[in-house]
Amino acid sequence: MINSHQNLPEIVFSSANTVESKRISRLKSAGRLIKIAPKIYTSNLKSSPESVIRHHWHKIISHLFPGAILSHRTALNHGDIIDNTIFLTYRYAKKINLPGLTVRLLKGDMEVGHEAQLPDINLLVSSTPRYLLENLSLSRSKKTISKSAGFEVISKQVELLVSRKKDIMIKILLDEAKDAATKMRLIPEYEQLKLIVKAAYQQRRKIMLNQWAGEIPANRKSIDKLVDIDSFEFNVNRFWSSPKFLPLGNVIGVVLNAPTHDDLAILCDRFGVKVVKYVLSILKKDNALQLEQVHFTHQFLSGYKHAKAA
Repeated sequence: MINSHQNLPEIVFSSANTVESKRISRLKSAGRLIKIAPKIYTSNLKSSPESVIRHHWHKIISHLFPGAILSHRTALNHGDIIDNTIFLTYRYAKKINLPGLTVRLLKGDMEVGHEAQLPDINLLVSSTPRYLLENLSLSRSKKTISKSAGFEVISKQVELLVSRKKDIMIKILLDEAKDAATKMRLIPEYEQLKLIVKAAYQQRRKIMLNQWAGEIPANRKSIDKLVDIDSFEFNVNRFWSSPKFLPLGNVIGVVLNAPTHDDLAILCDRFGVKVVKYVLSILKKDNALQLEQVHFTHQFLSGYKHAKAA
């Protein structure tokens, strides 16, 4: 209840209570409140309605649509207002225009894949698996701001997650995304998300391999001790995480960076054809090389081996 003799809150909502409604009317007549939107008043007589609403949008949205889920682009951007628009998943679909802010209500599942209620307000937010799926979904209308950020933005977001989180956390994220996708009928978006995660891991591996290339001077004997070259058995996960495999970095760095015949000849002379061939097999399996580069290196190794045999 508003006390007419005390400092007023900056945002005041209309009330179905007769006494309260009359009190708000008196304050408005006295110039202490101004109406800035349907059923919304403010005691801030200096700032523009747009400024007041944008500053208090959490409180306003929570009052108008209690229990709504901040979703799609709004969840992806951690609740920041993008293009003066807020996207919410709610019990029904509707577009509400407030001064300085457009609220897009999207009818959707209110039970799946949301995190806990935000502090002090009656709003929820889409979980990471859910908002990744939401932002891969297609927008039907081209006349309004898209609810989805799209493939490129989500790819960058996933790359960031893969670089910062442990593999087990990414696996859990995908499991939760699969469950949410099944319940929300977003299976195509889930399949697309899996491909994005796979591509992010491939990109991470390329970066790591390039970073390691040449960090420790390589020599043939140390490599032979670390890797069973003849059996071609190699634990790639250990290679990514263990410093003791860094001597292979010199070979990998050259093979990754469009080597010439002379470059490959030096590698074969120093490390042996088997080592270079093995590194090529690792990078090929990991999709770290273009097909033309694989053929070029294979052809050179075959010719080099025959030349040495002769």
